[in-house]
Amino acid sequence: MGGYKGRIDTLERWADAVEYFRNNEYSLFQFGNDVDTPEGFHAIYWRPEGPDIEIITYNQDVCDAIFEFERSRSKSTEKKYKRRQ
Repeated sequence: MGGYKGRIDTLERWADAVEYFRNNEYSLFQFGNDVDTPEGFHAIYWRPEGPDIEIITYNQDVCDAIFEFERSRSKSTEKKYKRRQ
């Protein structure tokens, strides 16, 4: 894969990551496992000019925040699309 791999286990650190992802146009590419597995929950973010960024967490709140961030992005994209029609 190449890129950055890091562990985020607090919402404060996740907030920093979200800001970076927004400012640099990263998108969730792939995710797997779960917070209660030995491997932890993995989320891989991607952009064409990349490197990939892989987040690993064992914190359920961070995992939930990752999915909430993606849901909010989807809703935002959907609103923009509807306005163009």
